[in-house]
Amino acid sequence: MNKSIKKYFTKTGGLAVYLTILSLGLTSCNNSSVTDGGSASVNGGSSAESLAACSEIKAGAHFNAGAGTVASPYIICSEQQLLNISLAQIDAKPTLTSAGSVKFPYMSKVFKLGRNLDFTKSEVEFFSIGHYMASLGRSSAISGSHKNLIATHDQRNMTDYVAKLSSQRIAFSGQLDGNTNSIEIGDYAPTESRLVGLFSVLSAGATIKNLVIKNFNVYAKGGVNIGCLAGSIVNSEQTKVSEALGIIRRSNKITLDKIGIENCSLNDVVANTGALIGLARNYAGEELSVTNIALSEISIDGGAETNFEPAYGDELLQSVPVLTRMHNIGALAGYVQVDGTAAFKNIILDGNTVSLEGFYTGDGRELDLGDMDFNDIGTIRDIDGIYSLYDVGPWDSFKSADPANSVGAMFGAINTSSNLARLNVSDISVSNSQTSFYESTRAAGTFAGSIGLLGGVATFAKIILKDNLVKFGMNDWSLPSTGVGMMAGVLSIGSSDASYSFSKIQIDGQILSDNAEASGDISGFIGNISALDEVVAKDNNISFSEIDIAGTAVLAGIDIRSIGSFAGTLVGKGSVTDPSDGLNKIVLSKINNDFVISTPDNYALAVGGFAGYLGSGVYTLSDVVVRTQIDVTNQYGFYNFVNAVVGLFGSDASIVASDSSYDASIRLEFVTGIPEAQDTFTKI
Repeated sequence: MNKSIKKYFTKTGGLAVYLTILSLGLTSCNNSSVTDGGSASVNGGSSAESLAACSEIKAGAHFNAGAGTVASPYIICSEQQLLNISLAQIDAKPTLTSAGSVKFPYMSKVFKLGRNLDFTKSEVEFFSIGHYMASLGRSSAISGSHKNLIATHDQRNMTDYVAKLSSQRIAFSGQLDGNTNSIEIGDYAPTESRLVGLFSVLSAGATIKNLVIKNFNVYAKGGVNIGCLAGSIVNSEQTKVSEALGIIRRSNKITLDKIGIENCSLNDVVANTGALIGLARNYAGEELSVTNIALSEISIDGGAETNFEPAYGDELLQSVPVLTRMHNIGALAGYVQVDGTAAFKNIILDGNTVSLEGFYTGDGRELDLGDMDFNDIGTIRDIDGIYSLYDVGPWDSFKSADPANSVGAMFGAINTSSNLARLNVSDISVSNSQTSFYESTRAAGTFAGSIGLLGGVATFAKIILKDNLVKFGMNDWSLPSTGVGMMAGVLSIGSSDASYSFSKIQIDGQILSDNAEASGDISGFIGNISALDEVVAKDNNISFSEIDIAGTAVLAGIDIRSIGSFAGTLVGKGSVTDPSDGLNKIVLSKINNDFVISTPDNYALAVGGFAGYLGSGVYTLSDVVVRTQIDVTNQYGFYNFVNAVVGLFGSDASIVASDSSYDASIRLEFVTGIPEAQDTFTKI
């Protein structure tokens, strides 16, 4: 957040008060008012009544008051009562031949916090709500011998164990109203480092609101699906498991509203990790609503040094390497897949760190593409051929060994993959945050590491990214990275008859690398934008409007593929054997490029004030201003293409520009690019 908001944040007493500001729409993004605002206490009486219910904690009671309904929620007054949400009860006793029947009667009920909870000052040991074995172990309704029988049956079921891992975490489909109270947890080292959070899993019907999570430090060696609020939001398969355990669902909607998370750290994680959600899968007919979220001082550390493939995370299966690389790490959410309806609105992230600097897989990981002999092409003017040759390097040569997939200061990866998908991301502020990685990654950015739009309607609007840093390649063992950008590293576009828009986005940050050797595409906005070839005779409409790009990229090393302000690489039309029927209509309007590109001691293939490389496609530009400052201090080399607007053109690429201009802020002797794009721009 900006300085004035941070000052108010501190002065008024932290996230709890600040969430009230969010609910009124008073964020640094100039949000409109939130329709679901109003008082912090909703349903089941006032805050005063909840406090009164906690005047005396009832010994032996699962909850202090209430009936678990919307009209009369269970009132939680102690740390033990919070954990009782996933209390296990037995319906059929286990025998030597049967595991019996265990139910979780409260996981679909309605709850409200009556006061702040603090596990750091309690004798009660925290565990993730919905942890099957932990819940079982704490159930007084099941004898010790019966617990051992149940555990033995689970362990013996090795043939199906991996497939049934989700059943070992019980999904919460009820409602929890924090009543503006906080839950402080402290350090937590789970026995099984998967599906870890305040809740292990949320499923259809779940609502979490008016809650602050504080001081939650998870140490999950090789952690998978890790979050401070929830490890995972899952699909209907998990719902079937829940229903078999007597857990009902009220709707297909999951709601997260007015939630604050501060001073949360997730350590030694491997995959699908975020402070709010580790993994979220949203299928057709399902709805996910994430609104009024404030995250500050979040730290995610992927520093698991290992020379072997990480196991899934279960103690029982440490020898089974179901994961082969680190992927999808973001401060808000690690991985989000949308095929239904999803909205992320009114979200502020400030002062967060996502660091994979410690992740290193040992000797033999270095891949130096600097010896690729581009000069063999001689003076051939087939620029696509040069570009395709380089493409063999950063993508194909290291993909299978790449330890990190997508890393972002907000999302690791966010995708749509169905024409039924409806995704709306708006009123977002990410500030004073850092994203860094040690070796390489497929995609790294501030808003997201990667964005995949392969169907439906997706809107990204009113996004402010300010004073953030993306840092990578800080050592001699760095590997090529596919895409790095202040907004996102990679944007992949596909499907047919789809609509994608990016509007009202402000960016001002820094990209820094001491060794960006053999990296792919780097940009102040999106490193690599690639649209797939459309074989269906329906067009995709892709628009970028009202986007201001400022900041700097200081990139040392050699053989970076392409660098630009708006995009390192922009390809509007993929290539397939058959002719394309549909089009990717890419329209750009009101784009201001005020980025600074500095490449000390660097041989970059293509550098442009707007885009380094422009591939096949027709691009319609209006009111696009390029004032990018390009500082190429080591520009010599055959495969360097440097120009004020576009450094390198594909053989089937064209720009139709109107009311657009550029400032040739580059020394003339360094201009080696192809000038077609500048012919339709007015020189300032």
